Amino acid sequence: KLTTWSAPMAAADMAGYGSVDWHEESSHLDIASTPLDAQATSSRQWRARGIMLVAAGALGFAALSSKGTAAPDARGTLLKETPTLGGRPGMSTDLGSSSDSSYDPNPSESTTSSSTQEARTDMTDDDAADLSFTAYNSYTLQTGALGGHYPWVDALVVEPYRETTFTVMGARHSHEYHWTIQGGVDEAGSLSAALLSVGNVITYTPGKVGEYSVAIIEYPQTTGASAVLGEISRNFSTGKVIVRYVRREIRTLMPEDREAFMQGCEVLWFTEQSAGKTQYGDDFVNIKYLTGLHNHLSGDRNCDHMHDGLGFMTQHAGLTYLFEKSLQAINPVLTVPYWDWTIDTTATAAANGSTDALWEWDVWGPDYFGSGRNAEHTVSQGRWAYTNITTTNWNDTHNPYGHMRAPWNMNSIPYVTRFNYTGSVNHQYDSAEMGMPTCMDFWTMIMTCDTWDAFGWKMPYDPHARVHSVIGGSEAGKTFDKLAKYFDDDTMELISKLHFYWTKNLWRANKLEFPEYCSSDTPQHQCKGMCDGMEDAIRAGTGGAYIDTFGDTDVIESIKDLPTNDQIEVITAMCEAGLAIGDQMESASPADISFWPIHPNLERIWMIKKLSGTFTNETWPTSGVSLLSSTGDECYGHGADDVLPYGDIYGTNQNLTNAALYEIMSPEDGTLPYIYDSFDLEHCEYYDFDFTTWLPDSDTFMGNFVDDAAEVPELLLDDVTTDSDGAADPSANPSVTNAAGATDASEDSATDSATDQSEGPATDQSEGSATDQSEHPSGGEETTAVTTVTPSATTATAHKSDKNTDDSVTEDSATEDPTTNADAPGPGGDVTSGFDTTATNGGSVMGTKTRR
Repeated sequence: KLTTWSAPMAAADMAGYGSVDWHEESSHLDIASTPLDAQATSSRQWRARGIMLVAAGALGFAALSSKGTAAPDARGTLLKETPTLGGRPGMSTDLGSSSDSSYDPNPSESTTSSSTQEARTDMTDDDAADLSFTAYNSYTLQTGALGGHYPWVDALVVEPYRETTFTVMGARHSHEYHWTIQGGVDEAGSLSAALLSVGNVITYTPGKVGEYSVAIIEYPQTTGASAVLGEISRNFSTGKVIVRYVRREIRTLMPEDREAFMQGCEVLWFTEQSAGKTQYGDDFVNIKYLTGLHNHLSGDRNCDHMHDGLGFMTQHAGLTYLFEKSLQAINPVLTVPYWDWTIDTTATAAANGSTDALWEWDVWGPDYFGSGRNAEHTVSQGRWAYTNITTTNWNDTHNPYGHMRAPWNMNSIPYVTRFNYTGSVNHQYDSAEMGMPTCMDFWTMIMTCDTWDAFGWKMPYDPHARVHSVIGGSEAGKTFDKLAKYFDDDTMELISKLHFYWTKNLWRANKLEFPEYCSSDTPQHQCKGMCDGMEDAIRAGTGGAYIDTFGDTDVIESIKDLPTNDQIEVITAMCEAGLAIGDQMESASPADISFWPIHPNLERIWMIKKLSGTFTNETWPTSGVSLLSSTGDECYGHGADDVLPYGDIYGTNQNLTNAALYEIMSPEDGTLPYIYDSFDLEHCEYYDFDFTTWLPDSDTFMGNFVDDAAEVPELLLDDVTTDSDGAADPSANPSVTNAAGATDASEDSATDSATDQSEGPATDQSEGSATDQSEHPSGGEETTAVTTVTPSATTATAHKSDKNTDDSVTEDSATEDPTTNADAPGPGGDVTSGFDTTATNGGSVMGTKTRR
């Protein structure tokens, strides 16, 4: 059961998300273990430890260095003390002396450290030398300064709770340098008095996010027994540093940082909510709470409050920051890394790798997300082996087994599940064949979506959906095998990849029902649904929705070409297949550790678009913000003024709306407490996609679009005609499902479909037929020969007609959306096109550096 919000919400704020009984529950993650019972360091203790004590009128300091007691994790093993990765906030020392040594106001050559001596060998005695400083940590020493693409960054960026080295620039022989850094934290967590240190090179660990002033005074170095300083030679009093968290690509984390992140996640996964709040403070929420929240909002029968609409980005940004704040309550140095899977797809393409090379990527190693590619369909090695899901969730959204999963998911496995294929045991189709999103998908979204409406609708699908689909997969029961006597293997594979959201769509349309309860000993696939009334509807010629909901023209025509009795047998086999869906491909996906680094990567791509200045309209439409609910209404959670259910996550003393969080997220000012390490996507230059051309501070910046900006080189275009949000031409689109679950258009239309799906795979199919659907939302098909439905197409049909001209952000026929090529498996592309090098020039696809 979900526990209390991080901040109380008024009843009206939750009204749109459905009813739920919010309170604490004594049970936790349903794992055989003992709860955390040892004291560990709280966030307040973290801030208090090692605070620099500065005595008024004294020229000295000391650093506290007490350590908290390590706590055993909930599985009974001793959890290693999470590394502080840089020391205690406010710590400031000369590199040549220990942190607890006394400060010497008059150091002699004999007491100066060797490191300081080495630093002084290159100093100049030029009196005109400028006095300034530089600052670096273990990352920026290798990668350079942070925040260069952010227009508000006007000083060096350093990171909270990470040891930083400050060095005098323009230092001279026989002089000493006294530092004053204002902005540390005291024992109460407030900004402290100025922190002092002496040396050409010092280390300092900032505390809270904010701006810190830096002043340096240069004195001539005195000799002898006198401790009296000479007159000030130079005074640099206008320096500052900007303190922000930095989100980095997960493979670029140093081993100790990756270990700290994973250890922090373990605490979230294996700590009861109430115990965690007692131990780590009010910002702590565990994975059961976070997964339950996502599952509740996405698994609602009426509509999906987190997907299939413009709220997708802000909903996930809010949830991710709630996750990040909880990690920081455990260890304040932590941030959420992002996973840029296009690095992997590009490397695989460059190596001429096959589709199943995907499973060899390093992210599936035991030090990262672990691999579920085994007979048990769960991670079996590393820290995430056999991660339990909540199996007693009867008081909130659950499947018939009582598991915290989507109501349409008949998965009985008590662990986080990754099938890595679709179909059945006897007819398996590798989910890697769907292909992961690529550089082309990111580039296309930035280049063709000039408005927030278009961009917000595009993001959940092509650039995102297949990540969840490939990892999650699904497995149907033996009844699925009956389809083999009617269809060839290619059609079987296509149906298998559409099965999951066909199931959810029919359930939302009240045409497919599942048992209220299946006992824990009910075998997998024996807990199954029924399509009451389907046979009569098909015989009467009114059962088109059961077929059209597949959303793919080839599948629809293949089924409708069958005699009536065979149609009924096919649909019955699908309804009663007892489809078990991998957790990454449904509404409880946050239970899988691989979920969390996905959405920050998409947020980063949106920031590139924002920084480029190429949005022509960022108005949040007043209609057409989501797929219609089963009652025919807009789905709450996607409108500009819809309140997000994450509490006061950014210190605004209120629960944010979508529009308010969208404004806060802008990279054009410094409101966010974090930045991203890079927007360059250098690996995409393999395909001649230079993302620095979108960044105004880059030498390669190409400015705003001109009239031909949306033109993509012919080599990159498939034969499919799409509109600017990735949908097939709306003139050929099927309608969405109405409140009764039937389509509004002709039941016999080959392109009729009701396509609202959740957490589902976007599928790339061969022979010109492909499916693109979201992690959770709807999906659809674009083909070379016949235009079929996509999620965005459904939206266009459902909403474009009732939107005001001012709210419309794209003309459906104005811009053709490039789809697939060797770089980008996607609508209209071959299932193996993500690793195909046939359409290349010298080994790489021709890109769009000449995009203007």
